[in-house]
Amino acid sequence: MLTNAIDAHQAELIHAPLRAAMIHTTSYVGHHGCTLVCRRIGELAADNGIQIASWLPLRFDEMRIDWTRYDLLLVNGEGSLHGDRPAAHLIANLARLAERIGRPAYLINSVYENNGRGVAAGVSRYRRIYMRESLSRDRAREAGLSAEIVPDLSLTWRPSCLPARGDGIVVNDSTLGATRHELFELSREIDAAYITINGRPPRLVDFPGRNIGRQARYDLKRILGRLSPPGRRRSAAVNGISVFDAFVEKLASDAAVLVTGRFHGVCLALDLEIPVLALASNTHKIQGLCADVGIESRLFGSVSEIRRLLKASHLRDLRYSPDELKRIRSFRQAALVRAQAMFKSIADDAIGLGRRQH
Repeated sequence: MLTNAIDAHQAELIHAPLRAAMIHTTSYVGHHGCTLVCRRIGELAADNGIQIASWLPLRFDEMRIDWTRYDLLLVNGEGSLHGDRPAAHLIANLARLAERIGRPAYLINSVYENNGRGVAAGVSRYRRIYMRESLSRDRAREAGLSAEIVPDLSLTWRPSCLPARGDGIVVNDSTLGATRHELFELSREIDAAYITINGRPPRLVDFPGRNIGRQARYDLKRILGRLSPPGRRRSAAVNGISVFDAFVEKLASDAAVLVTGRFHGVCLALDLEIPVLALASNTHKIQGLCADVGIESRLFGSVSEIRRLLKASHLRDLRYSPDELKRIRSFRQAALVRAQAMFKSIADDAIGLGRRQH
């Protein structure tokens, strides 16, 4: 009977999901694109036998974490691995942490641009490295890293609100201050809705007190913004959308064209099949994505170029062509296939290393 019990326990371990700590839970800032990315990480991981046991921010006290609870670490690079900035070094050092605690670590969904040798040396210690677009893959390989492309995980989403039914222009913001100001001015000139991609920071289940300050600042900015004189701050406060699902519904119901300087603004436009007019951001991520999809003609060098196009065009002239739609749909289908293969490869690798800690 003891032998049978041991065999049953071993069988249970074989079929139990791997337990992962997901580090750099970018949804904690309330960014709608990051919210979708983290949703998809949880869903795609579960599809491939990986349970996200904890959602950790990028900055935490490693001594207060019980690492024996996890079989592997997933690190969400997103837009942080560039410019040799502190966040890039933190992500690089997480691979060294994984070695110290004896757990495999995998870098997923990342940009890579203009990092020094120290960052490259740390990133090289990840067992798998996945970049979001070809320019980041190329820069990573130039730094001596073995990187693959899996498009941003937001592009694996299958929205229920297709087809989008908007009949106007919606202007989204940018992470770049000057571009953000120009986009708002454009929205006023053409009498278009102006919305930001940032919502209300959520409560973090694993760090329940971490976001209280961010939530209070968000609420205060909304109140003060509504009391401000007419301008971008007031518009952002009045038209701000707190949660992801309402943000998507706004795009689907109002936007016949989306003007955006946000990487995830472009991703959501592709998901919803809303014609997009895009501006470069703080890295090459939008250029890389547009090139990979084959919609380079929808990337513009300045707000002035977009202004001239809008003044000279009817909305119907800005629709996706049949060839563009075909490329977008094919790209998104391939993105889903690659993402599923990525998580399966990660699970298989972790199992092969014998890292089940139950």
